[in-house]
Amino acid sequence: MDLAAKYNLLVIEDACQAHGASIFQKKDNAWKKAGSIGKAAAFSFYPGKNLGACGEGGAITTDDEAMARRMRMIRDHGQAKKYYHDIEGTMAARFHPSRLAHGEATHLAGWNEARRTLAHRYHECSAK
Repeated sequence: MDLAAKYNLLVIEDACQAHGASIFQKKDNAWKKAGSIGKAAAFSFYPGKNLGACGEGGAITTDDEAMARRMRMIRDHGQAKKYYHDIEGTMAARFHPSRLAHGEATHLAGWNEARRTLAHRYHECSAK
């Protein structure tokens, strides 16, 4: 982020398998969740990810209202309102966060901890 600020760069996080992850930022003296660091972040809900859905899916997070509005337009054929297409877009599945909040998200912390435990075991075994 310091480098981005120095050169006026836009940071888009690749958080596709970082659901629930945090990083300590010395500058802010605080832990930051993946998806809250850059201008925007992309998350994947592909079944093989640590927070998967039934089929393919994803989400973009941002605190920039203009960027969010544009992303919503892109995912809906480029229209800001029905039948008015301001830009070229695509048809993306609409995945409302509340669907996730009541399902797998409640288990995410436990699943991430189990993955860390297994990764630690793999590391120990490979060091022998």
